[in-house]
Amino acid sequence: MATDAFVPKHRLVKVTDIYAGTAPGAGLHHSPTYRWPMVPALALLAAMPALGSAERVTELYAQRLAERVLPYEGVMQKDKPIAQAHLSGALVRLRALRGLLADTVGQIEGIVAAGDQVDKPVRAQARLAAAHIVAESRAVIAELLGAGGASIHFLSSPMQRLKRDVDVLAGHVVFDYDTSRELAGALALGMKVPRTAMI
Repeated sequence: MATDAFVPKHRLVKVTDIYAGTAPGAGLHHSPTYRWPMVPALALLAAMPALGSAERVTELYAQRLAERVLPYEGVMQKDKPIAQAHLSGALVRLRALRGLLADTVGQIEGIVAAGDQVDKPVRAQARLAAAHIVAESRAVIAELLGAGGASIHFLSSPMQRLKRDVDVLAGHVVFDYDTSRELAGALALGMKVPRTAMI
């Protein structure tokens, strides 16, 4: 810890400028990447492993269906309509999440490429999209693990590891679903939020 240290002004950056994508680097470099606001950039990037984990769990669940004989029934799990429904439900939910991710990234990429600033309501919607991707990915994983049998939870199963990883990721403050919805809703209504709100 430094005490009584002088920090020259040119070494300081306001957090509100980092949040807005207007930090000094945005003026020094021509690439639109430097104009991306920090929270949407990091939140969307950090949401991708959750989505990828849900995709992998879905693949593993499908493989498991093809191999698993249900105890006390003596039938392959893949022949059960409810197992098929769990799989197809997961697939369509993941497709929707990929669409939301692509749409959100595309919107911000278009704004920064045009040289415009990404306004708070757009940033809040991006944070909400990231939080939704994580929450929904987590829910898909939980549903498939619940439908796949107790042995999925053995330490030898990669599915339980993926679940735990996403559970931990979902605990990050940027993915707080309630706060993300509150901020996005308030800004959609034209209300003010604190200048330092994480958007």
